[in-house]
Amino acid sequence: MANIFYTIFILYFLGMLFIALDHLALSSKLSESCFLEVFALLAFVMIGKVKHVKFEGLVSMYLILILLVNSYFMYIMFSEVQDNFADSVIFTLMARKGIAFLLMSFLAIAIYLSQETSQAILFLTIVCCFVFSDGLSFLTTMYVSFWLFEGIQQILQGAGLLLFCIYVYNHQKVENSFIKMKTEPISQSSQIPVQF
Repeated sequence: MANIFYTIFILYFLGMLFIALDHLALSSKLSESCFLEVFALLAFVMIGKVKHVKFEGLVSMYLILILLVNSYFMYIMFSEVQDNFADSVIFTLMARKGIAFLLMSFLAIAIYLSQETSQAILFLTIVCCFVFSDGLSFLTTMYVSFWLFEGIQQILQGAGLLLFCIYVYNHQKVENSFIKMKTEPISQSSQIPVQF
């Protein structure tokens, strides 16, 4: 899991680097590709946690309703703005990123509703930060270039990245304590030694 987190951080850094190099023609496509891979890997991380989720009747219906409504809104939004994109590659990357966000938000809500742990709440907050950040970025790119929206977008993106660092730290701390406990010798455990 550490390799996946390391890859996420590297790809996120590369995406931010390509945004800074905005004067190159290929940089926007490369940054969108990096961010798409980051969010797909985050969804992959959450798919691994879904194995332990048990859904009840009302929770399942609630999640299906959320998924259907969000899918409908995303379809309507992308069908309306499809003609505004000059580059079909950017449109495809943004649509796939939207699908990754939809999957991430669905998984984060499902895991939160079933576990309600601090890690689940933290990941749900991370997903909310990234979704609203990307939504504001989409809004400022397609419709209104307003400095306040861009500032809030950058704050949400930074907050999401900071919270993801905390999530990775907590995850690694739990993993390391589990490995340490697993490799602890019997003489140091709480078992009573047997003497003959």
